Amino acid sequence: MLRATSGFLPSRATILGNDGGTAMRNAALYKVLVASLRDEGRPDEEIRRFEQHWQALGPHSGFTCPVCFLDKNETHALKSLPEDDGEEPVKCPNCQSLFYVPAGS
Repeated sequence: MLRATSGFLPSRATILGNDGGTAMRNAALYKVLVASLRDEGRPDEEIRRFEQHWQALGPHSGFTCPVCFLDKNETHALKSLPEDDGEEPVKCPNCQSLFYVPAGS
């Protein structure tokens, strides 16, 4: 079983970068989440809705699970997990969705 060790994603400098700009510091995670939505076959309208929500996140917001946001209209912040084979997994504590971000992205 995986366990979170560093809290919500905004504390993870390797994923988020150090520039303080929300759009730039979460680019790798954003790409992974949107790609997973496309891989699931989500309609473009749903993907655009999630993209709009993501762009509206403030610098101190937790990064929202796309599954909970689209399926339940709920916002649950993804949590960082320990690095695993060159990837930095993030997991939703609510729906248990797991996403892998390449380390150092």
